[in-house]
Order: sequence, then C-alpha cells, then structure tokens
Amino acid sequence: MTTEVATTTDQYVPVLGSGFGDPLGTVAVYLDVIDTAYNLADKLCRTPLVGTVYRGKPADAAVAILYGAEIGLNPIQSLQQIFTVHGTPAIYARTMVALLKRRGYRFHTVESTGVVATVTGTAPGGDTETSTWTIERATQAGYVPKIDPKTGDYAVNGNGKLAGNMKYLTDPANMLYAKAAAEVCRRLAPDVLLGISRTSEDLESEPAPAPVRVTSERISATDVLGDAPADVRPATIVEWADESAQSAAEPSNSCAKPDTAQVTDSGKASPESDPPKRSRATRKADKPAAPNLITAEQSEKIGELMTALKVTDEAQQRDLASMILQKPVPDPGKLTIEEGEVLIAELVDTLAAEQANAAAEGGAL
Repeated sequence: MTTEVATTTDQYVPVLGSGFGDPLGTVAVYLDVIDTAYNLADKLCRTPLVGTVYRGKPADAAVAILYGAEIGLNPIQSLQQIFTVHGTPAIYARTMVALLKRRGYRFHTVESTGVVATVTGTAPGGDTETSTWTIERATQAGYVPKIDPKTGDYAVNGNGKLAGNMKYLTDPANMLYAKAAAEVCRRLAPDVLLGISRTSEDLESEPAPAPVRVTSERISATDVLGDAPADVRPATIVEWADESAQSAAEPSNSCAKPDTAQVTDSGKASPESDPPKRSRATRKADKPAAPNLITAEQSEKIGELMTALKVTDEAQQRDLASMILQKPVPDPGKLTIEEGEVLIAELVDTLAAEQANAAAEGGAL
C-alpha cells in the first residue's frame, strides 16, 4: 500500500458529471447548484461588463455558468464564451482549442488561407487527428452564400433568412480555420467538451430550425351554443352597433317606447320612419386600417445599435437593414413594428457577438 497522495494536473473538477450513481441524487445536487449559480448570475448580469446577450437575463446566465463549469470555464469566462445559437449552446473554436491546450493537447496549423485550412492536433497519449477545410467543401456543405439566379440576390432558406454565413465571403480564412480546428477538437476529446460540442461558427452557418406550426380548427357559435330558434334572425354587425349606440343614448326605462313607424300596404316603411343611423364605431370600422409603422422608440434604438456597430452611413444602414430583413428598405420610416422588432433583435445579437469576440481576443481565457 502506498502513502502517496494522488494528484491531478487538471485545473478544474466538474460541478456535475456522469459519476453520480443515483439519478435522484443528481437532481438534488442540481437544485442546490442552480440556486448558487442563479444568485451569482443575478449580480453579474447587472453590470455593463456582461455582454448584452445575458444582461438582465440571470436565468440564461445561470445555465451558461453551469455549462462552463462542466468544461472548465469560470463564471466570467462562461458569460463571455458560451452563446446560444438556434437554441443550442455553443462556444468559439478558439475556446475549444484553449480548453484542450490547458489539458496537454498540442495543435499545429499546417495551412490557413482564404481557400484552405489544415489543422493537426495531438493528444497527451499520442493520438493525432488532422482536418482540412476548403472553400469548395464549405460551399458544398451550404455554408457559403450563393446568388439566386432568379432574383439576382443572395439565396434564402425556407425560413426566409440568408442561406449560409456571410462571414465565409468577408472572412473566409478564419471561418475555414474554425471548422478545421473544431473538427480536430471533437475527434480528439469529446469527453472534455461534453454537452458543448458545437461551435458558434458551425451553428451560425446552419439554418435555424423551422418554426413549429400548430394546426387549429375554427369553430362557429353554432358548434358551441347549438342552433338558434327558427324565428330568430341573426343580427349583423351594423345592427349590433346601432343597438348598442341606441341603448347607450336612451335612459333605462321599464316601459318600452311604442314604435311610431307607419307601414304601407306595399310593405314599405313610410317617409315618417327614418332609416337606422350607423354608429360612429361602424363607420370607422369600414375604413381600412393603417399599417402599424415603426415607433420613434424603435427607430432611436436601431440608430443606437447601428452606431455601436460603427455603421453610421445612411446607405450602409439601409443595406444592413435590407440584408437582415431580406427585402429592400428604401425608407426605414415605413417599416412595420414587427419588422422593427426583428431588426433590433438581429442587431443586438450581432453586437453581442462582436463584443464577445473582442473580449476573447483581448485574453479572456
């Protein structure tokens, strides 16, 4: 028997792992840990140092902290390196490489250009993996945007979004390197990456899952209340409005006012009886509703986000809005409220990604 104390070179111990034999015990531990993570996240998310993707969202930040703890990131690093893309947690490829280097894995970039990237990785035990990504391979996989010959614009997917990732056109060298490096990491150390095996670069290049459509069946009042008596004629919208207006105008009286209208032998009302007047609500409903145009608050928010992204030229702002909304935007003031919400959400995500990218390049890990 030896008296030596077992040691490890790992710089972290997973908060929760697969070592629990009792599933219910695992759930109990999660309940304790999630409370601690949430309390910490609630404090961190109130500071401007946390990216906008988590600011004011302590529940999302708490889950990110737990994910990060499993792969060896401290809470601050987790909020800078873990993102949700299409509902799936992801990290940057360079973060994968850094995590594995911390555990003794070695990486060598054989080649990295705008048309090809080759990365080789070696595990501490000597296993070696190599991955090569070319721009042709990325195009075949559908990651590189293509021009639709029918429209002359970039092709869109079934969700109406850009098919592919524009970064393969603006920054192909880094995108190809990210694909090659991430592939090597997944092959060498799937146990280290655990539940976060996808990179942000991967998921941004893939289309978002199609929205779930729910089929509803329209039912009528007859289905619910049954058939109306034969001697009762359904009232029209105009009649309902006239009756409501008349009831509001006349005081409540238990004695009904006699009908003074005269009817001729031909069945037509005499000139003494005036036709029913249409209420103001009915006349207003006849007019087509004006579109809900973008609000002043939305316009101001979009301007702030554009400025933060350093897109200050009006023509560039219109081009960026057109690319996000997948439609020409000659006059931003004529966008609808719904389009404004979509534009703000996309700009917020883009700004958060750029801030996280800058923080990581500044030595977050």
